Formats: sequence, structure tokens, C-alpha cells
Amino acid sequence: MIVTKSHCLIVELLFKAVLQLPTTIDGEAALRTKHAGRMIIAGIDVAQYLNGVGQKLATYEQLLHDAPSWREKVVLVQRCLIPGNRKLDEARTIKEIRQMVKRIKSIYGDAVIDYEEVFGSTLPVDQRLALWKASDCLFNTEIRSGLNLWPLEFVYAQKDSDFPGIVIASE
Repeated sequence: MIVTKSHCLIVELLFKAVLQLPTTIDGEAALRTKHAGRMIIAGIDVAQYLNGVGQKLATYEQLLHDAPSWREKVVLVQRCLIPGNRKLDEARTIKEIRQMVKRIKSIYGDAVIDYEEVFGSTLPVDQRLALWKASDCLFNTEIRSGLNLWPLEFVYAQKDSDFPGIVIASE
């Protein structure tokens, strides 16, 4: 398929429309209120081993350990998608992730991480854009995957912000 300028225009118009939806606006406000006073680091990953969620949580835990002054300043808002197409891999990964989240919360407190599991292969676009708009940073650590457009969504959602966020992406 050849992507034309008109394709890009259509996608931009759709995203503009979604950014105006009450669910997107309310979702962004709810996240900002819930995590007031903290920089929001966002992540959405499929709960499978090669998507790097375990490495992301280990890195975040190391940040909290090495930089105690940041413990009151940041929160990781992590959404794990469970599509159900690799059940054994997903079950093992979710078990590992839950243990890591529990350990991080027990050491550093509940306020440093906002973790939710979502059944399905994606988060609805209004919820993703609300998360991207509310966030200061996108933390994407996939080890092996196909084309991931979430960093582009994040950049687009941030483009009119006074303080646009940053993307941390694995190579």
C-alpha cells in the first residue's frame, strides 16, 4: 500500500476529532488529577515476554533506587494488554509483572506506579490519546515487534503542548 498525503490528512483529522472527544478530555483530566504534582511516565505494552515490560519495570525500579529525590516526583502509568493469543507466554509474563509491581509498591509506595491490565490487543484510541496528552514521557521498551505507531501518536498528541513530552524508545 502506498501512503499518500491524503491518507496522512485523513489520519490527522481523525486524531484531531478524537482529541476533542469528552472521553479523551475527561481521561486526561482524571490522570492529571490522580497524579497531581508528579511527572507521568506512560507505557502501554502487550504482556508477552519479548515486549520488554519486565525490563521496563526493572529500569524504573533502578531509577527509584538510585535517585531517591525522584520518588515523590514521578509515577509510571503502565497499561498491559492481554490479547489472549499466546496464553502461556502471557500468563508467565503477567505473573512476573505483578510480582515486580507488588515489590516496587511495597518498597517505594503505591503512588510511584499506576498499573492496570487490559484484556484485548489494544487500548481504545481515546484512552491512548488521553494517556499521551496527560504524560510527560513515553517509555517504550519493546524488544522485538513490528511497526509500533504509539510513539508517533504520543508526539502528535503532544504537538500543541507548552511543554511537549519526550519519547524513550528501545532500539
